[in-house]
Amino acid sequence: MMDLLPAPDSLSMPGLIIRATILLSAALALAWLARKGSAGVRHLLWTLTFALLLALPALSLLGPSWNVPILPSSGSPAPQRPPMSMEALAVDVAGDTRVPPASSHTPAPKAGHAAVAVSDPVSPSRSIPLALLLWGIGCAAALASLGVGAARCSRLLRAASPLRDPVGLGQAEEVRRRLGIRGDVRLLVSPTATTPMTGGTWRPVVLLPRSSAGWSRERWSVVLTHELTHVRRRDVLRQLVARIAVAVYWIHPLTWVAARQAAVAREEACDENVLALGTRPSDYATHLLALAAAANTDHPVLSLPMGQHLPSRADLL
Repeated sequence: MMDLLPAPDSLSMPGLIIRATILLSAALALAWLARKGSAGVRHLLWTLTFALLLALPALSLLGPSWNVPILPSSGSPAPQRPPMSMEALAVDVAGDTRVPPASSHTPAPKAGHAAVAVSDPVSPSRSIPLALLLWGIGCAAALASLGVGAARCSRLLRAASPLRDPVGLGQAEEVRRRLGIRGDVRLLVSPTATTPMTGGTWRPVVLLPRSSAGWSRERWSVVLTHELTHVRRRDVLRQLVARIAVAVYWIHPLTWVAARQAAVAREEACDENVLALGTRPSDYATHLLALAAAANTDHPVLSLPMGQHLPSRADLL
């Protein structure tokens, strides 16, 4: 038996790369077809894509395998020829001279004179393939970067203090009711953060810069609507899934393209929600530009900073 297709239960790196290529290519094609549609739908598409990427090894083990007989394998026994008669084995050479058939019985070697060649057992190789070693190094580096970002986000939260401004708290409660968020969302003021950001995978938190004390009521409404939309959509958890998928499939270039498009779709989905709640596009763009000018996001942080994505003119019209 020879495998016509690679069996899905073989968790080889080439097999996973081929399956990931098919999945990412299909997602890119669907995202291109939906480029003029809702950004929330495109972000949902990328979330499902990253989740399927992480589930590919398990799905490969559960999937069926196909074996098609084409060529006999090297280990299969050779077919036996039927025995020939004695007359067929005798060949007439000179008319009256016949070659006696070969004896079917081989004389057994005498004791003490038989030499049997015994090959030494081959020791199994314990070396790690170079491709697997390089993949492991890249995956460890990407996961370490993710851990560093989580640690920096945790330090920002520990150094922050709860928001006590009654105007900001009142607006946050109003926006929370309008968005239908039932759980509690912590509002913290950070002395080091330069832009609003949303964090917390299971316990959502909105981190505000110290400069928020001088914001206008309109900017408070825009910022809180944007950040609480991230909370309602569970975007921090979605980002975590995407980052882990990129760490696992870092060697695949389409994974980085998909991560970039997912980040853009995530911010555009929040922009759409802010505009749908009545904010004027020009005012919204002005606030984003002001927040982006004050932002300092050189260091990776496991959160969603506001102001990194600026909507284009086509997005606001």
